[in-house]
Amino acid sequence: MKIDRAQYEAWRQRCSEIYSVVTDKNDEWVAAVSGLTHQIESICPDRNVTAHALDARRHAIAFKNPKRKPSADVFQDFLKAWHRLEIAIGMHLIERPDQTK
Repeated sequence: MKIDRAQYEAWRQRCSEIYSVVTDKNDEWVAAVSGLTHQIESICPDRNVTAHALDARRHAIAFKNPKRKPSADVFQDFLKAWHRLEIAIGMHLIERPDQTK
């Protein structure tokens, strides 16, 4: 299944919106992260994107319920995973020379 560019743009926009409310002071943003990443995992055919979505969701859930690491470390792990997801989505938005014809 092929996902059109508009869907990747929508995901990128949603990532930006969610990132603007992410904070280490509370976990209110975790539900939004889980919802978006679940949607991406469900319909995106790119395994790289879905793997990063899964990783970001796991770190967000771990932030909500930290068990093994201090919450500051879990939060940093989430931010790294989130940025990798944003980059993976952005790769689909790069204009390639063969697309401009």
